[in-house]
Amino acid sequence: MCPDASQSGPHARRLSASISDEIACHLRTARDALCGHPHLEEAAVHTARKTLKKIRAGLRLLEDAGAEVPAGSTALCRDVGRVLSELRDTDVCLQTLARLYPAPEEAPDGLVTKLKTRRAELHETDTPGSDARQAIAMDLEGLERILLGVHRKKARDKPIKKALEKTRAIGRKRYSKLGDSPSPERFHDLRKAAKRELYQGRYLLRGAAPDKRMETVHRLTEHLGLQQDLVVLGQVAEALDELSADLADRIDNGIRAEKEKAMTLAKKVYGKRH
Repeated sequence: MCPDASQSGPHARRLSASISDEIACHLRTARDALCGHPHLEEAAVHTARKTLKKIRAGLRLLEDAGAEVPAGSTALCRDVGRVLSELRDTDVCLQTLARLYPAPEEAPDGLVTKLKTRRAELHETDTPGSDARQAIAMDLEGLERILLGVHRKKARDKPIKKALEKTRAIGRKRYSKLGDSPSPERFHDLRKAAKRELYQGRYLLRGAAPDKRMETVHRLTEHLGLQQDLVVLGQVAEALDELSADLADRIDNGIRAEKEKAMTLAKKVYGKRH
């Protein structure tokens, strides 16, 4: 179990040390998901990508607070995540199709067949190859050892909490830009900022009472994620020459509905009162 980052009392560990331990725990989870199984199945890909994002958010939190973080660590996690992008996109497209067509017999056969074929090719082979995964495992293990074993400059609690406010400010700025151009790219940028705040906030709030604002941020990321899944499906279907008029309409309607929900939540989280 990952350590509690909300300890209190005279012997409480500084937040930066607890966050470092938490990041190390996530590094082990990512390493196991990527390298602990003979094939990269759907659940492993999802776990690895999500965990790597949590690691990056934690490293950024420490860095913004003035603590020393291993050189190149954020770039390493980003690059490993990119290796998994195509795998994850294929899974997301099939999951999104299942939501758009509750009756499987109504789903576009051509697109479903092409996606399943592609998923089989990607998930049932060593992609990335076994040598590449071994190298990734060594890199992640090395990062974990540095975080846990090397004396480094610590950040005090107050700068860490200020760093979280910096992340919130990024979210507010990206929310304000939606008024100028509510493009899919800007919604995606808002989602990245909200997710970073969610992950960073949970490092600080671990073991504490649930935070209502964080609960709203979580709901916001969910709706922004569903919107992005629909965007990806449209792009992939078009690339595979399988974007029918019916599918395009369903995607557009879905995006419109998710945008509405996301904007309502984003106003609560990043509106002027915050």
